[in-house]
Amino acid sequence: MILKKIFKIAIFTFLCAGFSLYADDNIELPDLTTVVTTGNDSEEIIPAPDFTELVQMPETLGKLVPELPEVELQEGEELAVYDDNDKNNQIYAEGKIGGGYPASFTGDFAVSKIYGENPFRISFNHQSSAGYCGHLLSEGYSNNNTEIKVNKSISLKNLFITLDGSYQDMGNGLQSKAESISSINQDTVFGKGNLLWNLPKGFFISSYADSEFYNRFSAFTYNSSEEFTCPDWVKNSMFFSVGTGLNAGWKGKGIETAFDAAYSFTDTKINRGSVGADFSWKNDYIKLFTDFAFVFSTGLNDNNFVVPFTAGINASFPVYFSDRKVSLALQGGLKSEQKKISDYEKKYKFTGLSIVPTEQSDWYSSFRVTLPLKSAFAADLGVDYSISAFGNNRLIPSYDPAALVNGIYGYAFKEQEALSTFFDFTYRYKIFAITVKWWSNWIDLPVLENKHNFILNMSLQGKEGNWGTSVEAYYSIDAADKTPLLNFEAFTQVSPATKIVLSANDIIKLVSAESRTYAGQYVANSGNVTLLIKFLF
Repeated sequence: MILKKIFKIAIFTFLCAGFSLYADDNIELPDLTTVVTTGNDSEEIIPAPDFTELVQMPETLGKLVPELPEVELQEGEELAVYDDNDKNNQIYAEGKIGGGYPASFTGDFAVSKIYGENPFRISFNHQSSAGYCGHLLSEGYSNNNTEIKVNKSISLKNLFITLDGSYQDMGNGLQSKAESISSINQDTVFGKGNLLWNLPKGFFISSYADSEFYNRFSAFTYNSSEEFTCPDWVKNSMFFSVGTGLNAGWKGKGIETAFDAAYSFTDTKINRGSVGADFSWKNDYIKLFTDFAFVFSTGLNDNNFVVPFTAGINASFPVYFSDRKVSLALQGGLKSEQKKISDYEKKYKFTGLSIVPTEQSDWYSSFRVTLPLKSAFAADLGVDYSISAFGNNRLIPSYDPAALVNGIYGYAFKEQEALSTFFDFTYRYKIFAITVKWWSNWIDLPVLENKHNFILNMSLQGKEGNWGTSVEAYYSIDAADKTPLLNFEAFTQVSPATKIVLSANDIIKLVSAESRTYAGQYVANSGNVTLLIKFLF
């Protein structure tokens, strides 16, 4: 056990410090995708463009944002000059800790330096729950997630460096549904380095390198029958990957263009390289963008290479019927990517890959519009369409009894077509806000979702942000379980740096002492009450 811990720490330290770097002067969020399925099949919906001109919603319930009191000068007093060095050297600590019924615990802590030339952040997050849905921990009704993250930024004149490292340990009990296996455990070690070098006259060079080690292993009870056998892929799955990339470009006068190259390999003998370029132009109201790449990979099925590309337009302009802007976005093209084993197994519980993921390609299009009305209303509408291309089909989980092996569900490649729509409407009046959401899947269904889904959220929050409450209801028309999902949350700020938060999840199931199905033969962790203390100093 000690050697195992030393091995994990050594890998984590190596990955955090060992790679060269990449960065951009703009923060980029990871793509948000949805896997869809026909019956047990799936497809990935292209992520939507980001919109910032949305209605101003109340502060997220329980979020701690202390406000400094205003200072009133007495006659004859002078305003003290604040030394920026004090702010640049300030280190902050924040976190939340608490627990609830049944047998849940949350402990999140972080130390960070926000200002100055070399900010950093170190965080520890832990959530665990046991004995939910009226069952015992010894019966395998448990789950846990522990993660340590380290982020460090370094500024050297025109050179900007960021280093990121993380270690994650996840576990899910198999709820007495598997012979001789009590739980699935997943360990992930990840490291990434980024570098951005700003050159004269708008030119720049950036690079990155990253690596990941992933290990899924089953915990055995050794109380099996003599005839018990377990496939190797159920017992254990290990994955290692390394990637690097280089980008060079120029930006100025609303134009940004760059050439890039990337290479990655995995221990599953998948080698992938790409070369490409991108171009964008924007003014105060509109942005036009396009990109393409030549991708060569041993993970392609019947092709030597594939050429993914994107073309799109984003627009934002003022209108007479609102003090906020209307936003429009349209994009489409061919998307192609190589996912990791951990991307699948960590997203879909109780699953394991017995086959190697390969390149996945899709023709796609996406449309978004945000319509603000006056100062209190906003509506969002969107349409997404995608279909598999060139035989590079989707790898999807199958929560079907035929795909169940020793308590773990398998995967299969499927050609998929997906069409989804969504509509959000928000209204806010003083301390009250209400949001209605409706999204539908018209062709192939997302895994773990249904055709028509509705959410209603109502919230109240004090003008000073020192108290608040919200109620949210989720309902799916065609779900096998017709019981709505009802959640509640309330908070109060007891001091400038401390808040107390009370939340209840899936209240109807909690009161009725019934379980809610996650997928297949497994139930979800539902029906919880939690009390948390949040702090910042």
